[in-house]
Amino acid sequence: MRMTAPVHEQVLICLPGEQEALAFLNDVLTSSGFSVTSTASLPEFEDAIQTGGHCAVITVAAMTGPIRAISDLPLVDIHLFSRGWQRSGTRPRHELFDREAFLKSVRFIARGC
Repeated sequence: MRMTAPVHEQVLICLPGEQEALAFLNDVLTSSGFSVTSTASLPEFEDAIQTGGHCAVITVAAMTGPIRAISDLPLVDIHLFSRGWQRSGTRPRHELFDREAFLKSVRFIARGC
């Protein structure tokens, strides 16, 4: 059974330089009922965070410092849900991403909004 999130659960993705991963995570989250704002740079993140209403930030460990300087929203590091997320040529290997655990984590955090 696939669980979906209520529409009010808004998340913000910040993945500079990771366009394909950004699109993949956007699809995963929106297909599970989340409202998603995707940003591909820190300046875009800064603009997006001003709109408010987000419950969590999806990012990578390298971005936690810069994001923490701007926002105190809970963070979810996507690398925690990968089993060797590697690039095969120019394409990330999404089959190594633990989608179920990722969504459970985001739902848990978003519930606190």
